[in-house]
Order: sequence, then structure tokens, then C-alpha cells
Amino acid sequence: MTALGYGLWYGLLLRHPVSRVAPFLLLLPVTTVIGGILLLGEEPTPQIVAGGLVVIAGLAFILLERPAAPAAASAPLE
Repeated sequence: MTALGYGLWYGLLLRHPVSRVAPFLLLLPVTTVIGGILLLGEEPTPQIVAGGLVVIAGLAFILLERPAAPAAASAPLE
């Protein structure tokens, strides 16, 4: 799994800038918890669900682009 993970990671880094890919590392704990629930039958608590939602909301806040502010027209120098 480590080799697969690093292979995917470096493949993404070849195609995208680090600033665009790095925030997805924040999803590692979320996917680990989901894996524990699906594969090991663990029970999700309200605290775990709330923590996962906070991480996903923070990731969305980082990655969603805001519209660029219009550039001010520069007046010609006299």
C-alpha cells in the first residue's frame, strides 16, 4: 500500500503544482477512519463524524477558488 500511495502521490505531483495537491494530505485521517468503519466494522461516534466534516470543510475552503478581483485600470503617466 505504501508503494501504491507514493506512486499515486508522485504521479499527481508530476501533473499538478504542490500547492494544489498538498491539501489532499488532510484527507488521510478521514480515509483511515472510513476504512476502519468499512473494513473493520468500527462504530462511528458523533465526534468522529464531526471531525471528518471539519476536515472536509477546511479542505474545500482551501481548494475552492475565489473569483479574481478585477484589475484596476492604470492611468497613463504624464
